[in-house]
Formats: sequence, structure tokens, C-alpha cells
Amino acid sequence: MNGKRIKLIIIILIVSMPTILKAQITVTQGTGTVRHLLETSFLGGGIDLDTLKPIIFNGNATINSNQIGTFNNPTLSSPNMPIRNGIVMVTGACSDAGQGSHDGIQSTPASPDLNGNDVSIALYNPYHGQGGTQPMNDVACLSFTVIPKSEQMSFKYAFASEEYPGFVCSTYNDIFGLFVSGPYDENGNLVTTGGITPYQYHNIALIPNSTTPVTINTVNGGVSAGSVTPCILTNTQYFITNTNDNCYMNGYTKEFQTEVVSVIPCYRYKLELAICNIGDHLYNSAVYLAANSFRANIVDVVDDNLLNHNNTVYTKGCSVDTLRIKANYTPTID
Repeated sequence: MNGKRIKLIIIILIVSMPTILKAQITVTQGTGTVRHLLETSFLGGGIDLDTLKPIIFNGNATINSNQIGTFNNPTLSSPNMPIRNGIVMVTGACSDAGQGSHDGIQSTPASPDLNGNDVSIALYNPYHGQGGTQPMNDVACLSFTVIPKSEQMSFKYAFASEEYPGFVCSTYNDIFGLFVSGPYDENGNLVTTGGITPYQYHNIALIPNSTTPVTINTVNGGVSAGSVTPCILTNTQYFITNTNDNCYMNGYTKEFQTEVVSVIPCYRYKLELAICNIGDHLYNSAVYLAANSFRANIVDVVDDNLLNHNNTVYTKGCSVDTLRIKANYTPTID
């Protein structure tokens, strides 16, 4: 290979590298039913939607809001947002979670604009119960009921905001929560069984190895811009500053897994995933829900003879058969 050709290859690599690293998130506004959106862009294995219970976004089974959609993130290299694809909910137009410069303000209004008490009691009660007095604006709330097939369930997500870094530890602390309630029986009654204390709006969006909720004031770049408490500046290892124009948001958390929730198989659990602006309608925030990450860990034992309708009679001590074990997760061996 001659010298000129080597130089040409190097030049091509140098020119193309910034484009590869700067690949931007694309967002498509949601349409159709909320059920279809969940089934195609969020649910993994081991969990069934209860289609006899409401499956709604901001109170509607059919999407009629600009605040929810799907996203695709072609490049996960830091400092890009760390999730490949899935569902995104925003405190304004979902397009504000997509491609664009992080410089300046991107605050496309939510339509329709709803407040916390209208659509998310799970978000409203803890905020006001802890002394919050600011208006809860531009609420985006996804609600549905699931039936897990195993004893644990969780999913993955990232939180992002235009409030970073200028409003860290201020009163403009946009909030979100990923809440679970249950177990419920088929008639919708909360039950106590299996030794598990029922959940009631239990927030599973927690900083790893803690009981602290993920918020702007608890996960950030480590510099305070206000005097609101609690103000935690020591979780910088979980925060990414957007310096690459991967999207409009100024910063986002790393990919988090929710608290792994202990559940009782075949009972019903209600999920309420909600986010809102606090105090104003500006500087939108978003939560990215990883595609196919909401699942209950299950292990299936498969007998190929039964699958092939082979009516074999097994006799103890005489018969031999081959079983296949399949899991929808990577098991650990103790």
C-alpha cells in the first residue's frame, strides 16, 4: 500500500469519526393505542399485560398527546445518552428528547397541558407530602397493569433534563417516579399473600444501592446552583454531561435498572410511570425507557418429545430423556 493511499484512509477516518460519535437521537411521536406502544417498544419476557384493566397515557387508551413516542439512539459512546431505543416521555413535546443542540433552551409546550393532580396521584402525593408547593405542570403519565410469571421484575431507564446544570438544587427540580402497586386479585382487591407486604405507589426509580430517588437534585454534575434541600452532589459517577449534541437535553443519568421488585407470580401489579415540570413550563425533562427491558426473570424447562407430540411413557430407572433449560436473562451460579 503506497503512502498516498495510507494518507487518504487516515483523512477519511478523521473526517468521519466526529459524525459517528455525534450521531443524534431520533424521536417519533406516538400514535395508535398505548397497548401497542407497550407491547412493541417496552415489554420483555415473563410479563403479560392485563388487557382487561386500563392501559392509558394521560388518561387515554389512544395516544392523543405530543409527550410520548419512541426513540432510536444510533451511538451509545459517552457522552451520548446511554440507551439504544425504546419509549420516551417528556414534560413537553417528545421531540425535545431528540436530535438538536444542547445549547440554549428547548421547551416545546406539552399538548394538552395537565397538572399532577389530574393524571398522577402517585407523583402528586409524595411531592406535596414532602412539603412541595410549586405547581406540577406538563405531566406525562403512563399507567397499566401487568401479570408477572416469576418472583422478580424490573426494567431499565435513563433520566434527562434541560434543567442541568443551571438549576441543580433549585426549586425547579423537575420530578419523575416509576411507581408499582400490588398485588391485586382479579377483582382489583389489594391482597396480602406469600409473605410479601403489598406495594402502594412504591417508587422503584432509586439511585443504585440506596433508597434515594433519582432526581436533578440527587444525580448531577456535582455543582449546586441553589439552596434547596436535600441537595446531593456526590453522585457524579451516575451523571453524563451532554457535550456532543446527541440530543437537546443538557445532561442525563447513566442507564439505571430499577429496584428489582419482589412479586407474586400470577397476581396483578399496577405500574404508573410519571414525570412533570415543577414551578414552570420551561426547560423540559425526559425519561427514556429501554426497549424490551421490562421483564420478569423466568426459566423454562422444555421437553422436546412433548413438543413433538411424542406420547412417550417414562418409567423410573429405565427411561432417559433430554431437557432444555431456557432463561430470559443471564443467570448467576453461586
